Amino acid sequence: MLLALVILLGGCGVIKESTPPIPDLNFTGNISVTYNNFDMNCKIENIIADKCIVSVIEPELLSGLTMTLKEGICTFNLGDVSYEIDSSFAENVEFLSVFTESVKKILNSAEYEKLENGNWLYTGMSDWGKFLLVQDKTSGYPVSFRIPEAGLSITFSNMKSIDNGG
Repeated sequence: MLLALVILLGGCGVIKESTPPIPDLNFTGNISVTYNNFDMNCKIENIIADKCIVSVIEPELLSGLTMTLKEGICTFNLGDVSYEIDSSFAENVEFLSVFTESVKKILNSAEYEKLENGNWLYTGMSDWGKFLLVQDKTSGYPVSFRIPEAGLSITFSNMKSIDNGG
């Protein structure tokens, strides 16, 4: 009986080691985006059931611009000016749609593997090509997201749950 308990508990430990952490998809943090040879540093707030908000910090010319993606519509806000467009028509911010759609696919159909450093790599297909998302081994938050064929690269930093002080 004791041997069976040791084997069972040992097996549970192995299972925990071989599965990625479940991320909190309601998060905030900083992102560095490279897309179409254009670089931006932004703050991101992702509310998976509702919307994704990206606020541009750099370049200075776009500082203060906020892009909110909700149900396929991207709303741009800068000061008192607000403009709504279908995100598929906004070439330089189309990455928002691709990122949020890829996150949903990760939840349903992506394959994953553990990397040598302990982080997790998710792969799957988006409308733009194969995506690669690296997840932090401890927190479960994204570390990076890339679609090489589309020239899209996003690096995440200072990630935290919106519910925990975000």
